[in-house]
Amino acid sequence: MFEGTGAMCYTTLQAFVFLQFLLPVSVGQLPPSPEPGELENRPAPRIFVEKRILPLGEVIEGDVVPIQWILENRGDADLLISKTKAGCGCTVVKLSEEEKLVPAGGTLALRAEFDSTRRRGKQEKTVLIFSNDPVEPKLKLEFTAKVERLFETNPSTLINLRVLQRGQVASQTFDVIPSENRKSAKIVSFDMPEGFPISASIEPFSNADAEGQRVRFTPGRDAPMGIIQDKATVRFSIDGIEREREYLIRGEVVGDIIWKPKVVDTTRQETTRGKKILPVTIRSPNKMPFSITGATAEPLFDVEVEQLKSGKPRTSYKVRLTLRNDAPPGPFGTMLNVRTDSLDQPVVKVPVFGIVAHRIKIDPPILIFRGDGSASGTTRRIKLLASTSTTLDIVDVSCDLPSIDASIDEDHERRYRHLRFITVRYTGGLPKGRHETSLVVQTSVGGAEELRIPVIIDAG
Repeated sequence: MFEGTGAMCYTTLQAFVFLQFLLPVSVGQLPPSPEPGELENRPAPRIFVEKRILPLGEVIEGDVVPIQWILENRGDADLLISKTKAGCGCTVVKLSEEEKLVPAGGTLALRAEFDSTRRRGKQEKTVLIFSNDPVEPKLKLEFTAKVERLFETNPSTLINLRVLQRGQVASQTFDVIPSENRKSAKIVSFDMPEGFPISASIEPFSNADAEGQRVRFTPGRDAPMGIIQDKATVRFSIDGIEREREYLIRGEVVGDIIWKPKVVDTTRQETTRGKKILPVTIRSPNKMPFSITGATAEPLFDVEVEQLKSGKPRTSYKVRLTLRNDAPPGPFGTMLNVRTDSLDQPVVKVPVFGIVAHRIKIDPPILIFRGDGSASGTTRRIKLLASTSTTLDIVDVSCDLPSIDASIDEDHERRYRHLRFITVRYTGGLPKGRHETSLVVQTSVGGAEELRIPVIIDAG
């Protein structure tokens, strides 16, 4: 008996050992991890950098400074660099695919570049190296620098010329002045794209003891009206040191009249009929008189034109729009057309967007009942809300389905003249299934004398 039991135990042990090797493969698992001592005996790469922090010293702003770290593989297996990551866009790592593999005992001169353009003062930047080194898979390298600023420009990046009149010098300028430790800053060239409708002129500019230069902008007399935007390439010379930068130029070329706003957008809140919306101001920037001969915004608005009394006569107008009483509810988009005697802009077009308010807001806009006694209940309450300037009276409320009982909530009848409530109850008695009808509400509000509120009943 004992001998048979031993044989059985031995067979069971064999099966267990077999399953130990079979199961990881069959269920997609990895084999058991080796012991720490086994890992130490395996070949592995070891990344080593003697100087992880490199001081670049003083750098003149605009210089592109080369950087180099010496990476050693002190292990006994190939070191594979998977990727590098610079901590700033001013730093670019120069690493080819061939250089990413460093054999055991080999070295790599890891090169990078630091672009000091638009940098100032003390700089501390990082570069991360990701590799198959099991001890240090992410290596952090650093460099430091102190950047001396050569010059300042005003504006610094975007030259926003705003509104430009054809043939007239813009009020916005572009100034360049040397930094504290420099004597003079000059603009060697100010190059704009071919065909750009603006010319640039350079003149001396003094700021305290420093000598700089100023650029003035003038649109051509035949410059096309509208938004202009492009890049200019500017070359500087600061105490003999040359630099080059790009600046975005933006503006709007206008004729002898301008207007504001360019678009009337009232979609943030609903517009009530009979209400005036944001007016449009039309004026002459050079104070030359002009006339508005007509204005329309069909079919939604009545338009009034008012000449402003401040300033020189016939140089500034306000155009006011009033939403008509017959405007249908919901979103709208139309165009305000203003006719003038201007040769440049005989017609001013202003897009107008908004939402016409319902004469009476219904909340909720649809009633849903369930007749199975669920938690949703069998009673609903409707809120009717008119404009605050409108008196809302409910003349009658009815439904052609006998199972719907509706009544006016008298508790709120006297509180607000523009607010009323209706209580609606489902009394039951309908066969199983879905039933649809409407609640008909008669009101005293013009244009909304009859309201139809959908009613859906899912009878259990």
